Amino acid sequence: MQIFMSSGLKISDIDLIYLQTDKISRLSILTLIYRAIPASDGPGPGTTFMPECIKTAREALETHRQCVATLNETPDFMKISYMHW
Repeated sequence: MQIFMSSGLKISDIDLIYLQTDKISRLSILTLIYRAIPASDGPGPGTTFMPECIKTAREALETHRQCVATLNETPDFMKISYMHW
């Protein structure tokens, strides 16, 4: 997303939200893929998740948190659009 913002392209607020929702979707899917891989060398016994799974899930949640914070300052139609993606 930083590439779009620094490139000088004019991108609307709704397009930026859609780019963020795409990122959240990709991170969520990647988290599920990592979840399917058994954790073999965890930090201790009983490790369920591999570190990449946890890192990706946290990034997805943080991106979602940033989106929701941004949406507080947007019209209702953008909030509705985000909640229905």
